[in-house]
Amino acid sequence: MAQTGYTPILLYASGTTGNTPSASNLTSSSSGAELALNYYDGKLFYKDNTGTVQVLAGKGGTGVVAGSNTQVQYNNNGVFGASANLTFDGTNLGIGVTPSAWGSTNKAIEFSYASFANNSGGGAYVAANVYLNGSSQWIYKSTAAASLYQQSSGTHYFYNAISGTSGTAASLTQAMTLNNSGTLIFNQSGQGIQFTNSSALTNSTLNDYETGTWTTTFSAYSNGSSASLSNATYIKIGKQVTLFGEIAFTKTSASGVLAYVNFTIPFATNSGVANCGIVTGESGNSVAILSPYNNGSSISACYFVIPVSSLVGATTDNYAFSYTYQATF
Repeated sequence: MAQTGYTPILLYASGTTGNTPSASNLTSSSSGAELALNYYDGKLFYKDNTGTVQVLAGKGGTGVVAGSNTQVQYNNNGVFGASANLTFDGTNLGIGVTPSAWGSTNKAIEFSYASFANNSGGGAYVAANVYLNGSSQWIYKSTAAASLYQQSSGTHYFYNAISGTSGTAASLTQAMTLNNSGTLIFNQSGQGIQFTNSSALTNSTLNDYETGTWTTTFSAYSNGSSASLSNATYIKIGKQVTLFGEIAFTKTSASGVLAYVNFTIPFATNSGVANCGIVTGESGNSVAILSPYNNGSSISACYFVIPVSSLVGATTDNYAFSYTYQATF
């Protein structure tokens, strides 16, 4: 016996894919209602009070599917909801946009301008105005500048690109790298750490810091026959270079006032730039002078000048020195 206030339901069935009942096929009234089941597609249909055929349930008990193809379903006040602002193409999720044509090795969450992506090779990306296509090309999403941050194997990479045309390949320039050893590298020549001190009169950019060893070539002897360099190291901060070392100078006849020899320096300097050197001889006194040797507009050598009166002791005398000067770069 039927429950009071309810009427019997009649059920029709079809095994033809895509078969959907029309409104005239179904009855919906106080006398009874009819349902239509397409068991091939897994859909159950009914006619509502406005005479419109609706899907009551889908395969797997998912209920009435909302929205269009690829739109993500969500709980909208107890029923399925969908929006063009939330789409999933089976691999990538678009929030406010349809996902771009990312390559198959990538999975992305994409917004109108930015994207977060994962690569099957272990890399991760934060991209602005570009996406990685199936040909491993970064493509402009819109006509504007672009930038990219990448992590891979513990190394961090920073890229940028000037404004380009939507849909064309972006030529990304690697601007900076933080490697997995903790070293920060400025990849473009002339770039570095800029100190924006308001009292600085010129550009305060630290674009070089080096330490190392250096070698030299001796020439143009006066009152000497040979020289050698040992313990040669240097520190370079920006344009300022400080050389350290020890010169063994072999004297000949102690005639005249001065003995000297030229030696090359590792970083060229300009004429007219102030230089200074401190030399300590075997006697413990500062008995020698280091002075630029000008062979044109660029100076790549230095005079090592010794008063003849200080040539003491054995045939070969040793002189420890430090020499600071300003390089062209």
